[in-house]
Amino acid sequence: MSYRDNVQALCDRLGLPNPIREEDVLISSVRLLVTRQKAKMISLTNMNRAGMVFLQEQFSVGGLQIESVGIGETFKKRAREHFAELWDDAEEKKRTLIMALKPAVWAEIEWQHWMEPT
Repeated sequence: MSYRDNVQALCDRLGLPNPIREEDVLISSVRLLVTRQKAKMISLTNMNRAGMVFLQEQFSVGGLQIESVGIGETFKKRAREHFAELWDDAEEKKRTLIMALKPAVWAEIEWQHWMEPT
């Protein structure tokens, strides 16, 4: 499926409108680490709401919001599939979230705790 189709399927699964509104995103930022010394902070912007909602779905399990997690090959496979055609040219198009996800081995998630998970 295309990225747009994947975003719509994600919104359908989570019961969110598309386009995604800022108030529907429960993650305020994510810090993606390649090593403990090298990290990339990604904050919520209009351009990456769908990416943040993808992470939101991946990093909440049974209603629990995971705040720190290792990123393995299974997660990266799901990310490659979700971002579809955006994955391969992320560096050329300066897609910050995808560029940071590719080499990441660990994620630290800052949740907007004032919001209740859906």
